[in-house]
Amino acid sequence: MLFSSITFIFFFVPVFFTFYFLLKPKWKNSFALLGSILFYAWGAPKFVFVLSVAVICDFYLARYIASLEGKKRKRWLLVAIGINLSILAYFKYTNFLVETVTNLFGLESSSFVQVLLPIGISFFTFHEISYLTDVYRKTKAPFDNLINYALYIFLFPQLLVGPIIRFHEIADQIENRNFYETSENRLLGFFRFAIGLAKKVLLADVLAIQVDKMFSLTHGIPDITHAWLGAFLNVLHIYIDFSAYSDMALGLALMMGFRFPENFNSPLIAESVTEFWLRWHMSLNRWLREYIYIPLGGNRGTELQTCLNILAVFFISGIWHGANWNFIVWGVCCGLVIVSERIFLQKLLKNAPRVIRIVVAQGLIVMLLVLFKCHSVKEGFQYLVYMFSSTSHTSILFFSVKTKLTIAVSIFIAMGSIHPRLESLANNLYTPFKSIRHYGLILAFSIVLVALSASYISIVGQHPFLYFKF
Repeated sequence: MLFSSITFIFFFVPVFFTFYFLLKPKWKNSFALLGSILFYAWGAPKFVFVLSVAVICDFYLARYIASLEGKKRKRWLLVAIGINLSILAYFKYTNFLVETVTNLFGLESSSFVQVLLPIGISFFTFHEISYLTDVYRKTKAPFDNLINYALYIFLFPQLLVGPIIRFHEIADQIENRNFYETSENRLLGFFRFAIGLAKKVLLADVLAIQVDKMFSLTHGIPDITHAWLGAFLNVLHIYIDFSAYSDMALGLALMMGFRFPENFNSPLIAESVTEFWLRWHMSLNRWLREYIYIPLGGNRGTELQTCLNILAVFFISGIWHGANWNFIVWGVCCGLVIVSERIFLQKLLKNAPRVIRIVVAQGLIVMLLVLFKCHSVKEGFQYLVYMFSSTSHTSILFFSVKTKLTIAVSIFIAMGSIHPRLESLANNLYTPFKSIRHYGLILAFSIVLVALSASYISIVGQHPFLYFKF
């Protein structure tokens, strides 16, 4: 079920929250789990059983790990993580491995049955590993209640596309339902959901059509202007689409009384690629830092070891994003750029004007995300070649008024925070307001946004979020 579907907006949300708000606190987790399982089963009923079995196994494995000490404790942690990674590897990478081997050795794969990918399994697995690791480290004690743990995994706002919530960030909120459940937070959550819905439907879906068109037109047509514009719009689309989902997820969670950590912080105004990754998909980067980078040694070793740790993290990030060579190459290239900045690039640009640092950083990001967009490494590098061709055809830059307006608004949302006052406004947009009048205004504004978005969906249909495929 898509957040941006008529079914979700006008059936699931009203019914779920009506009952949820009326229930006593002791029943809310059970009802939220039931609603979350129904939400997932709506689009992928075949995989509910598989994921439920994994949840039950992890619940008891974590309790067993908590009862152990010494090497045995670590051994069982590795076993538990291995089980979860094996499930992820089977569903996400079997097709890729079979295709790679058959292509490499010229074998026939006609008899191979394609393995279907459960929606959200990458995020699902990272949540399970966070739970097991936090219990192993004694950061938090394991849940005594299976329902509470199952809710942490299945909680529908973050189930399919994140953000990735580390266990210790939300454990207390799950056990104590009085933390953030207030009328004020319900309204602020609805406000954020409405803004995310509008970003997805009115901006990201329009950008997606234009980006696909521009990337398809580039095939066989070396054109530097078209290539760079298409690549920039690709970055803009990815950001608007994914941040829209994050806004909707954080808004829905806040309506339920959960406060999720932020997932984006104006990444398109970053002054380096390193800073970009500190601002982009922050929940993933925090997870990779805490459970991969630091255990590998972080920056505690030599400069060479630190650089190798960075490359390992981005290699894992590339594999996690998708079972395709272009994602692996994209991850390695991101790591190489980060290492280059660490060694010399940031020192080289240290005294340059801020605008120059932003242009250089975003130019590198634009090129890197070409590999993220294209379906193969060959296609990605061919597009990069076009970005440095000597031919330009300005006639293909014609956009409709609707597309121009969409691009302009998207750029303002993505890069407006470069101005201090707008940055302050963005940082305080979802914080409590000062008067009843303000709450009345944001409620009216939210209703208008939802109505406009729903009207657009009814005309053009719904489109899946970009990160659903991961």
